[in-house]
Amino acid sequence: MGFIYGNEWLPSSVVRKIRSIIKLDNGSQVIALPCSEHFLRGYTADVVIVDEAAFVPEGNIVNVLNPMLATTNGTLILLGTPWGRNHFFYRAFMDPDFSVSRVKSKECPLISDDFLEKQRQLVTKEDCLREYEAEFVDENVIVGDGTGRHVGDCYMGVDLGKLKDYSAVEVVKREKGLVKLVFLKEFPLETPYSHVIWWIVRAERRCGFRKILVDKSGVGEAIMEEIKIQGLKNAEGQSFTAQSKAEMLTYLRIKMEQGKFKMPYSRRLCQQLNEQQYAYNKAGYLTFSHPEGSHDDMLWALTLATKATRQKEIKPYFTTVKQEK
Repeated sequence: MGFIYGNEWLPSSVVRKIRSIIKLDNGSQVIALPCSEHFLRGYTADVVIVDEAAFVPEGNIVNVLNPMLATTNGTLILLGTPWGRNHFFYRAFMDPDFSVSRVKSKECPLISDDFLEKQRQLVTKEDCLREYEAEFVDENVIVGDGTGRHVGDCYMGVDLGKLKDYSAVEVVKREKGLVKLVFLKEFPLETPYSHVIWWIVRAERRCGFRKILVDKSGVGEAIMEEIKIQGLKNAEGQSFTAQSKAEMLTYLRIKMEQGKFKMPYSRRLCQQLNEQQYAYNKAGYLTFSHPEGSHDDMLWALTLATKATRQKEIKPYFTTVKQEK
């Protein structure tokens, strides 16, 4: 739409315009459709362009989009940032029948070397390879063996964000009286919530966590409902209030002071731990904040995961039936 109406010579070629269709005087048309196989079916195309291809369900591409090109011998163009390897975008990238182009950030004249070096210091190696080196990084959660079984005593914390804040996931493991941080992930800004949900569900099916504690503030309530629909019975929501934040941070601090919490070095997480500020409000409760321009999403994901470890072990329930002789 922006391309058509952003050029002076194009508007005169538009012969019809409604909410979801623009027709041009050369016989071509632009049709806006939702990413749903039920609404995409039935069209024929010479060229299909799929943006953010890593997030498009494989069934939509294989069963819906490819048949559109069958009679025209058309072209399928997939665009997007690399993510994991368990989707059609990655398999197409590795398929010799596809023509592949990889553009790394250092090849873009608009991105400076100083910016890239700063990002290497701020984000994880995985995120740097994916976002700036155009590498498909395998996202296997390191606490899992792929069987869906509990691998140790593992718990996940999820803090949600999208536009201004990040979505973050952290996994801790209880082992020999210690709580150990074994995995952390920060999703890029503007990552769709649907992708975050998909990632959590996939991680649970591979690893089988004892408990998943999810921030249910704001949009979190709706996301929790979707997670439950996906069958994750071990997922629970946690509201963020002044009192709950104080309790979670206090528990994490006590674990640290007792030497019962261990974590690998993460520059970004350490920065968020050190920058967190607190003050008492008029009601006498602690309130928390971070400096303008900084973030604390990884910190709260950690506190959620740590709090999840406080659950009591579920004992099996037995009933005794007395038999009469």
